[in-house]
Amino acid sequence: ICLVCEANLTACNLYTEYRTCAECRFHYSMTARERIKSLADPSTFKEMNRSLMSLDPLSFSSRTSYKQLLFRDQNRTGLTEAIVTGVCSIGGSPTILAILDFGFMGGTMGCVVGEKVALAMEQAAKRKLPIITVVTSGGARIQEGILSLMQMAKTTMAHSKLSEEGLPFITV
Repeated sequence: ICLVCEANLTACNLYTEYRTCAECRFHYSMTARERIKSLADPSTFKEMNRSLMSLDPLSFSSRTSYKQLLFRDQNRTGLTEAIVTGVCSIGGSPTILAILDFGFMGGTMGCVVGEKVALAMEQAAKRKLPIITVVTSGGARIQEGILSLMQMAKTTMAHSKLSEEGLPFITV
């Protein structure tokens, strides 16, 4: 049942494939893996840099330790970080994807997320491929302080290289 218009979603292809109500067009949230499945040609996605994981660079202290928060979200989502990057085909065309997942710490950007975005852009420039990013982010990760804010400069530099190559960069 749709949360907005109460339409029946069980037999709705639009909801099954794209998590959208056919009646009122309400868009439900999607995980990074669901987004990849909806964008990439079947069985073409190859993940990059999966093993990169955040540490606790500032020994951030609060009621729950940053390491515990990371571990909890890793277990709950099955992701190592708030972003999944990789190469795939879309309509037969090779493409780099960088998909944030709001379910992992609100999709916030820490050092590893910034590194994975930069590496994806560098890979796109090296292979002369377009890159598509899907951004569902809560901003910079407070637990990593200024280090998370510095990722904006890193990704901007990687984007400049991509732009110099004249390659498509599409952000959703």
